[in-house]
Amino acid sequence: MNWLQYDSGFMKAMDKISKIAIVNILFLFTCIPVFTIGMALEGMYGSLIKWVCEKDDRVFHNYMQSIREGWGKAEIGFGILVGIAGILVMEIKIAGSMPVAGKYICTWIACVTGICVFITGLYYFPLVAMEKRKVYELITISFAGGVKCLVYTLLLTLLLGIEIFAFTLTVKLLPIWITVGFAGFGYIQAQIYLWVFERIGVVKRNK
Repeated sequence: MNWLQYDSGFMKAMDKISKIAIVNILFLFTCIPVFTIGMALEGMYGSLIKWVCEKDDRVFHNYMQSIREGWGKAEIGFGILVGIAGILVMEIKIAGSMPVAGKYICTWIACVTGICVFITGLYYFPLVAMEKRKVYELITISFAGGVKCLVYTLLLTLLLGIEIFAFTLTVKLLPIWITVGFAGFGYIQAQIYLWVFERIGVVKRNK
């Protein structure tokens, strides 16, 4: 039975799925305290990007190493982004009781700021795993890179939307999400992050 040989396509696929499952379970476990979500995102993307970029499939080792090296910056960034998002929500609520002109200005400012925060958050956590810089530098590079590579940013946004939409519609398939769901999408996103990071000079992919 050739398909059961170690170097068969089937066994290679099973090996990849098992590694994605390890990352997914680690991600969910790290997310349990909720306030550690930033750290969990950094660990997941760090292990997946290293796997794709350097062909290093020691996913457990790389996950823990990413967290050990960047958990502080990931948590600070997560706190900043969540804090700004909370302020924007409050601003929009307050704008509802303002005159028309004030409501329009406040809503416009909130929307523009929200887009900037979203773009920054989209790239911040993977970047923390790749770059050993200060938080404000990582935030700047995340936003600038997201704007520069707008097509990839739109593609990542589409994937994120599909992930959220699929999760809300497939709660009955919870075992799949627990095993490979989030890291499965993360593996696809890691490919796109590499394209962006290559363009902005953050990483060089091993050929």
